[in-house]
Amino acid sequence: MRIRTLSLPLLMTLSACGVLRRGGGAPAAESVAGAMVPGVAEAAAMSEADVRFLASDELLGRDTPSPGLDSAGAYIARAFAAAGVETVPGASGYRQPVRLVSVAPPSGSLELGGRTLVLGEDASAIGRAAASLSEVPLVYAGYGADEALDSLDVAGKLVVTESGSPDESEPFGMFGLAQAKRAAVAERGGLALVELYRSPRAPWQGLMDYLMQARMTTAQAYAELEAEGIPLLWVTDGDAALSLALRDTSELAASAAITAGVATPIASANVVGLVRGADPTLREEYVAITAHYDHVGTGARPGATDTIFNGARDNALGTAALLAAARTLAADPPRRSVLLLAVTAEEKGLLGSKAFVEDPLVPLERVVFDLNFDGAGYDDTSALTVIGLDRTSARPLIEAGARAAGLGASDDPAPEQNLYDRSDNVRFAAAGVPAVNVAPGMTGFSEAVMQYYHQPTD
Repeated sequence: MRIRTLSLPLLMTLSACGVLRRGGGAPAAESVAGAMVPGVAEAAAMSEADVRFLASDELLGRDTPSPGLDSAGAYIARAFAAAGVETVPGASGYRQPVRLVSVAPPSGSLELGGRTLVLGEDASAIGRAAASLSEVPLVYAGYGADEALDSLDVAGKLVVTESGSPDESEPFGMFGLAQAKRAAVAERGGLALVELYRSPRAPWQGLMDYLMQARMTTAQAYAELEAEGIPLLWVTDGDAALSLALRDTSELAASAAITAGVATPIASANVVGLVRGADPTLREEYVAITAHYDHVGTGARPGATDTIFNGARDNALGTAALLAAARTLAADPPRRSVLLLAVTAEEKGLLGSKAFVEDPLVPLERVVFDLNFDGAGYDDTSALTVIGLDRTSARPLIEAGARAAGLGASDDPAPEQNLYDRSDNVRFAAAGVPAVNVAPGMTGFSEAVMQYYHQPTD
């Protein structure tokens, strides 16, 4: 296959970005140690070799966890070492161990309004759900706004609300509202929260399949689930029959027998290295360059014979960009220090970056920027897509770097997809670090992109 050298614009972008700023004392193509920056042709060949190895059939799609992912991590560590990238104090060589937990879905049922609702059929759980309730009073609270909850006695009762709000019917937004409602109900002494799910945006079956599957999280986050509070359940109510039946709750009661899923520990690792800055003062600040090196593994698709999801674009290409940056910057250090971070388990919920932010190897308050590289694909090779371009004051610098590479930098082409929140940059942004996600050029989730996104064709 022909690998386009789409990681090369990264080198131009980094050279032009003021967040890095080159040292002025050494020649542009040579470090003080005398190591040469790879030329364009050599860098292209190295990047192609990186993509070919990371996306090879032998790595079986780099699922988390898997021997293929371990091989990819070892490859990245060897590349760091060959480039002269330093290890980071607190890491194990170039590895930052990441402790994960795989949690099986809960099981059980709920008696509500004279109906038996079974988890995995008409009910699903959000978070760590476990409950043993027998004939407890039930109260209906509309959309669960604070005013409604304040007007009701919810202590010692199971609270039923509509999912979302009058202004929010997108499942992504409804998740956030559900968590806030759960906290509000628990604060007022409620025993459980059940939301009646209706949304034209996501069919119930697909949503339930997503919620009622084994889920992975960090060990720290799983420990925090113990204090998550009351159970939170969604039940399907597409015809609003339950909603109508439960509005008069004076004589109604509810029961629930739900068993939490078994948790299985999983070991993985981020691969992390350091290029120490050339400026004695600015080297105490860090620019993080991140890319996830995992993908989705293997799986059968109807009518398809290829079962390996190689993940060349998502995200061997981004990892190759990270390695290209490592080779260039280690040979010619910029003024600020650069943290090079290949993260695990992005496809499982941005877990490698979550683990890093939970236990950073450098002070997060000294990380001034995160340049994340992740992309599903491209349909415009004249452009560089920078998700979050308008969220940072670095926009003029990024645009200048793109122009130097003969490209145009454009912001999120599909804001309805919430792309900014779907890659590792958002973990840094949530921790207060300005962050963008750089992807190959795309004009949207076009057919040219979707034929590769999470497909064996990638």
